[in-house]
Amino acid sequence: MNTREATLQKAQNTLYDVIVIGGGITGAGVAREAAQQGLKVLLIEKGDFASGTSSKSGKLIHGGLRYLEKRHYKLVFEACAERYNLAMHIAPHLVKPILFFVPCYITNRTPRWLMMVGVYIYTLLAALRNLGTVRLFDKQQALEQEKLIASEGLRGAVGFYDCRVHDSRLVIDIIKSARTQGANLLNYCEACLINIEGETKEISAYDSVIERRLSLKTRVIINAGGAWADRIIALAGESEKFNLHNAKGIHILLEHKALDISSAIAFESPRDGRNLYAVPWGKVVLVGTTDSFATETAANFVATGEEIDYLLEALDKLFPEAHLQRKHIIASYAGIRPLIGSDKGLKEDDMPRDFEVLSSPRGIISVSGGKLTTYRLMAKCTLKEACRFLEKPFRKQAKTPIAGGAFQPQEAEKQILALTQKYQQSPTQIRRLFSRYGLNAAAILDIIAQDPSKARYLAPHIPYSYAEIDYFIATEFVESVGDILFRRSAIALFDRDNGLKVVDELAEYIGSKLGWSQKRIERDIAAYRCEIATMRQAYAPETALSPSPAGERA
Repeated sequence: MNTREATLQKAQNTLYDVIVIGGGITGAGVAREAAQQGLKVLLIEKGDFASGTSSKSGKLIHGGLRYLEKRHYKLVFEACAERYNLAMHIAPHLVKPILFFVPCYITNRTPRWLMMVGVYIYTLLAALRNLGTVRLFDKQQALEQEKLIASEGLRGAVGFYDCRVHDSRLVIDIIKSARTQGANLLNYCEACLINIEGETKEISAYDSVIERRLSLKTRVIINAGGAWADRIIALAGESEKFNLHNAKGIHILLEHKALDISSAIAFESPRDGRNLYAVPWGKVVLVGTTDSFATETAANFVATGEEIDYLLEALDKLFPEAHLQRKHIIASYAGIRPLIGSDKGLKEDDMPRDFEVLSSPRGIISVSGGKLTTYRLMAKCTLKEACRFLEKPFRKQAKTPIAGGAFQPQEAEKQILALTQKYQQSPTQIRRLFSRYGLNAAAILDIIAQDPSKARYLAPHIPYSYAEIDYFIATEFVESVGDILFRRSAIALFDRDNGLKVVDELAEYIGSKLGWSQKRIERDIAAYRCEIATMRQAYAPETALSPSPAGERA
């Protein structure tokens, strides 16, 4: 019996204390918190873990400097505290401090003196949990720091520290930690009907991997459906909803050689003054984000040409000598964010990124809103409600690290040196693995030690090894080639070819490991190529429908 079948069998034969619906950052955090409380917990997700909003964020762990303008002080204070906890104690392998550089122009909506005041308030709200000191730049210093920014009207710049994170890997490592602590977890398992009558609640779910309906039983249901939370409430027949008004945001990824910046740059859109950012990630630069009310109902959103032009227009204003065009875009993505307060007549940009928990006396607890940074706070508040319903005490948990993160940031170099000496691999390779997996890099190095051929990269320009692919398959709930290329790695977004040159060989390899039929392998390849074509349609329509020869049979 394979691992998935064993999990499915256990899921159907267990009366759980808690079943969590939704496998994004919130659901993952709730599942881990529930397992730490000693509860019997199952998490189900209709797609892959982190396949919704949690892999389509701005990939930032931040306090929310711009929220000060809206006077959301409590949110900023909490987010700054969580930023510190994640970077120092919980996920130091994934959450990395980065300098945010804010050029100040005469035309800016926020003058330089007010930006300086705001940044100092921001650091004070962090209450000695800052990750770097505030830096002030005059005009000349600003141009030396970032040579591509426009000089006309420049007054100087302000610098402060926030963090970047590979969002989907954060979710996966939280999920793995929940499993270690006893949780059961199923991706590609969708809740179809929910019956909350009586002491035992029942969820009728459909597992799309084995194409089977399941009957799952629990004492409490936690709805962590994010932007789709109201739909899950409706499945249960409850009337009290969040009445969410979701916001769509898009990001683009540019070649770093086309936009050679050294720090993350926060800047204003010349069109409407919206706060934007450009964050360097190795060979790419991530730029975002737009914000508009989402009127679509589909689960998978894509960037439009108009939205991409909005970002390019702002980039052209700030970096006039870069001459950035659509041809410099490597990838794009779009996600939606659930916003609480949509019934208050506020503009999207004015809505707080706070969260809310709804607790039904019939045993369904729903949580929505919030942001990536504050997922632990959301999980704790939700589990307190669940424990109250279960009549069990809620125990405050220590800041325990997630999978791969059990080290202090200042010990990183020592850990890398120890791995280098133990496995006799190049420091560059060890450092690369450690930056992705933290202490779990040792598991990948063990695979290479047993079979040195596994150190081979998927392609010369794609620095992911077959040992990493084996690790994903063995430990990270892989059910499709897209799971690896989009979420376990960043190949689909950071590779110039979006993984198309390796998808055929990789799908064959995964299929051989998981016992897929040739028909399923070809279906998987075709689905991936279709997703990439859809993504490219807004910025490179001439390539969107032109698969490489290797993919024609799919």
